[in-house]
Amino acid sequence: MVIYEFLRNCPASHSVCWSRELRYYRLRRNHILVIATHLFGSRVHAHQWLHQKAFGLNHLAPCSLLSSGHGYLMVRDFLTRVEYGIYC
Repeated sequence: MVIYEFLRNCPASHSVCWSRELRYYRLRRNHILVIATHLFGSRVHAHQWLHQKAFGLNHLAPCSLLSSGHGYLMVRDFLTRVEYGIYC
């Protein structure tokens, strides 16, 4: 919570210094972490999953796909399939 207070009160928003790609990556990553936390039951498990290679993602780590919009959709769809039990 303290971090969010800092960001909100930061003069001349520091996010201007970040590249557009980095900002999109961080938004995608945060969204996927919310979904994965709900699915796997804890933030720790979600972080572990994010950095492990997944069979359903062509043996790539989900975090490596989040730099593009297409990769983000692949990861989100994969999590949906896992949730419904059709991830093979």
